[in-house]
Amino acid sequence: MSFKVLHIYDFHLPETMGWLRDSWAETADIVQHHFAPLFYATSNELINRQAIQFGYKSDYPVSTWNRIRSRWQQDKQELFLRQYIQSEKISLIHFHFGHLAVRFENFIRSCGLRCIVSLYGFDYSYLPKNKPDVIKSYQRLSAANVDFVTEGHYSKNLLRSYGVFEERIHVIQMFFKRAGQQALQPWSSTLKLLQVATITQKKGQLEFLEALVLSGQAKFFHIEFFGEKIDKDYAAEIEKFIRQNRLYGIQLQDKISFETYIRKMADCHIVVNLSRHAENGDSEGGCPVLIKDAMALGKPVLTTRHCDIPELAVNGFNAWVCKEGYVHEMAQNIKALSQLDSRRYYQFCNNAFQTAKDKTDTQWTRQGFLKLYLGNEAARHF
Repeated sequence: MSFKVLHIYDFHLPETMGWLRDSWAETADIVQHHFAPLFYATSNELINRQAIQFGYKSDYPVSTWNRIRSRWQQDKQELFLRQYIQSEKISLIHFHFGHLAVRFENFIRSCGLRCIVSLYGFDYSYLPKNKPDVIKSYQRLSAANVDFVTEGHYSKNLLRSYGVFEERIHVIQMFFKRAGQQALQPWSSTLKLLQVATITQKKGQLEFLEALVLSGQAKFFHIEFFGEKIDKDYAAEIEKFIRQNRLYGIQLQDKISFETYIRKMADCHIVVNLSRHAENGDSEGGCPVLIKDAMALGKPVLTTRHCDIPELAVNGFNAWVCKEGYVHEMAQNIKALSQLDSRRYYQFCNNAFQTAKDKTDTQWTRQGFLKLYLGNEAARHF
C-alpha cells in the first residue's frame, strides 16, 4: 500500500476506545496505518504489536510523573517522528484528540506533511473554557491548512465559532456493524436498562436516578451501570442517592471488556445516556459512541438534546429525548417507557436498527475517512 497514515494518540483504552480501533479497520484494505501512542500499556497486546515504541510504558490513568517525563522528551519525540515519517514514507499524520494537536502544534506546522485532527469530548468545551490559548492554537492550525474532524453539525458550528475555517471542518459519524442482524430482546414487563460510560457528571447518571425516583416507576425496570469511577466525588454522590432512596439492586459497577459491553447491550431493552454539560465545562462535544452502538444493535435510547445527539436520536422514533438537565421531562419519558407495549417497543427497535443500517450499508464512515485521506476523486474508486 502506497498511502500511509501515522496516527498519534495519547493512550488506547481497549474497554472504552474500541471505536478508534474500528475506525482504522474501516480503511485498512486501502490505507496502511501506523500507530504512535504517547503512552502504552503492556496488557494492550494487539495495539502494542502494531505501534512504534516511541512513547512511555504506563498504567492508566497515566501518572503525573509519566506525563512530566513525556513533556521533557518532547524534542526527542519530534525528532523521532521526523525520522520515522521520512524512513517509512508516511503520507499523512492523523492526531486523535485536540490537546495532542495543541501540544505538537510547532511540529505540525513544520513537518511538511498534511495533518488531520479528530476532536473528541473535552476538546470541544472543557479545554477552550479552562485553557483559552487552545482556541488560538485551533485557529493557527486551521490557518496552516490542518483539517479537523467532528462528529456532527453542532460540533462543527462550535469550531466555526472558535474561528476555525469552515472548509477545514469535516463531519464523520462513526458507525460500525456490531452484529449480523438486529439483537432483539424478548418482551418483558420488566425492562432492562443499560448505561456503559465513565462515572462523570457529563454522563448524567445522577439525573437519571433522580428522574427515576420522581417518576415513581422504578419497579418496572432492571438497571445496570458500568464504567470507571473517574470522578470519585460524583460517584459517591450517586451511591449516597441510591442508598437514601432505597434503589435496591442498582450499583455502579466497574468497567467491562468490549466483548462484555456488546453482550450486555444485546441483552438489554433500552440504552440510557442522559448527557449534559458538566459544571467544569466538560461535554460530549459530539455524540457518544454508546448511542451509535445501541442503534447498530437495534436498541432505542433514552437520552438528551446534548451536542450532536439530536442528529441521530429522534424523539418518538428511535429514542426518548429531553432537554439536558430537565429532570421532570426525563421523569415523563421514564413513565412513557413503563407504559410501552410490545408492538410499540419493537417499532422503536426497528427504527433504531434502520438508523444505523442506513449508515453501515452505505459504508458512511469508511467513505468519510477515504475522502478525507485520499480526496473525493480517489475515494470514488473504493
